[in-house]
Amino acid sequence: MDTNFNKLKITLNKEFVCREIEDTFIVINLSTGYFYMLNETGRYIFNAIKDGQTSEEILKDILKKYDSSEEEIRSDVSKLLNYFINERIFV
Repeated sequence: MDTNFNKLKITLNKEFVCREIEDTFIVINLSTGYFYMLNETGRYIFNAIKDGQTSEEILKDILKKYDSSEEEIRSDVSKLLNYFINERIFV
């Protein structure tokens, strides 16, 4: 992974809340009004981070669920984790 999330303690930024509306998982920035809609996998990763799982734990769980290569899943998980950090959803 690009950043070693196994050694970082990250938490949900207090400016963000998450809501499930029908089948859509939404993360809302209360300061700006911007929101992010996550698919099922994005929701799983978001909740796993919020619950304190490491990137390797998340990767192992997703590898069990999907029929893709470890390299592809590792890259996708890393991109989403970095996106969450860059958008300051998790700090």
